[in-house]
Amino acid sequence: MGGGAVALFTERLMTLRERLRTEENLSNLFKYFMDNLAEDPEFRTSCELTEFDMLFEVMSATVQERIGKQKLNKSQYLALKLPEDPSFYHAVCGKTFALVVMAFYFEDLGMGLIACSGSAVKPRGQMIYGRFTTIKTTVPKDRLSITPDQSRRLH
Repeated sequence: MGGGAVALFTERLMTLRERLRTEENLSNLFKYFMDNLAEDPEFRTSCELTEFDMLFEVMSATVQERIGKQKLNKSQYLALKLPEDPSFYHAVCGKTFALVVMAFYFEDLGMGLIACSGSAVKPRGQMIYGRFTTIKTTVPKDRLSITPDQSRRLH
């Protein structure tokens, strides 16, 4: 990746990081991520596959708490990392069109955004967004919980 692309992605990630902290409309935040990073072919090819179980656990807990009976399958989970910003991760996990879950996360902030869509999301055609934070805890993984005030449903 050329120096210009690195500078552009660095600038976009800085904007995304700031908007993650301050943006009230999570739909706008997700749209910024998609339009400026996720849908950019050079950005996608610059990312590397990685193992990042914590993000899968957050995605799974969110789906079970907010959508219900749906369960994510780890074999359908893909996590990516951008070498130029070792704190930034993004991931997708899907069950065809029934449910697609995307997320991005800044490890140094301990903060990220999750978006769920698909026919399993009610009312149908709507997306569910949630900003989440992580903290170190001694609570076992199976006790991870997303409370309603941590997740918003937007049109």
